[in-house]
Amino acid sequence: TPTARRARCGRRTADGGRRSRCRERSLNEGYARNPAGLRLYYRVLGEGDPTLVTAGACFLREDLEPLASGRRLVFFDRSGRGRSDPIPPDMPVTFESEFEDIDAIRAHLGLQHFTLMGWSYVGLVAGLYAADHPDVVDRLLLSGAIAPRNVALSELPRDAHVQPGRD
Repeated sequence: TPTARRARCGRRTADGGRRSRCRERSLNEGYARNPAGLRLYYRVLGEGDPTLVTAGACFLREDLEPLASGRRLVFFDRSGRGRSDPIPPDMPVTFESEFEDIDAIRAHLGLQHFTLMGWSYVGLVAGLYAADHPDVVDRLLLSGAIAPRNVALSELPRDAHVQPGRD
């Protein structure tokens, strides 16, 4: 609610304006570049063992800010989301490109080890990334993650088959 947000993130100053505790706790924000050259927006809150939130800098920061007590939270917007650069129409989005976004943030901020958090589709990405990068992911926090599944082309509905050269 708006009242809860004001109570959580700001208080009135002597001149009637608002001073945001959220902004005061922000260590830094900026952009990293992924291998495709796209800028990825990030924001860091708190101090301590790094936690990398794989998505949601554009909308989750205020909700998860209490987790910054005693640890460092790194929020970032994946390619094509929030404040990050849009994905060109001819560039495919793959798990590899999702991993490259995580790696770009990790390298830019110098994170050797971190806790990875994800939910829904991003939970699937986080789980696959952790399985592929066990040397850098210390912990994995998933909420409502989509489970990975191999699906044979023959299992897809008939109208889902893509035939080259046909619209």
